Amino acid sequence: MTQFELSSSYCLTEPGSGSDAQAMASFAKDEGDHFVLNGSKAFISGAGSSDLYIVMCKTGEKEVSCLIVEKDMEGLSFGANEHKLGWNVQPTRTVNFDDVKVPKENLLGKQGQGFKIALSGLDGGRLNIASCSLGGAAACIETTTDYIKGRKQFG
Repeated sequence: MTQFELSSSYCLTEPGSGSDAQAMASFAKDEGDHFVLNGSKAFISGAGSSDLYIVMCKTGEKEVSCLIVEKDMEGLSFGANEHKLGWNVQPTRTVNFDDVKVPKENLLGKQGQGFKIALSGLDGGRLNIASCSLGGAAACIETTTDYIKGRKQFG
């Protein structure tokens, strides 16, 4: 039995719309056996190093769908790595889609279910980020307390 792992990035936030799915500009045009995806996503964790990109995009005027974009698809590119105060273990970049041909087999769920999929992803993600943030804050308090206890100043 062969085992392998694929990493993926959750792509919802856009430069002009945050996480507001109805205001997103990324659009995938239905071309029969594939979609043609154009747009960009901002602040994407793992961008540039992930194998798959789980992309929320419009497939109609008020319809959001979820497409799986593979790392080697033509037209996929990345911005510069964001400079962050913390959480530097993982790259965070803009993901750009320029006429990316995405096969219909890469539609996650059904067409139009993207907003529901996005919300289910946010549920776990918010808990994850909160846990990491609390752990980081606790480490900061502990480090600061240790420093204050041993600090000597002015002789």
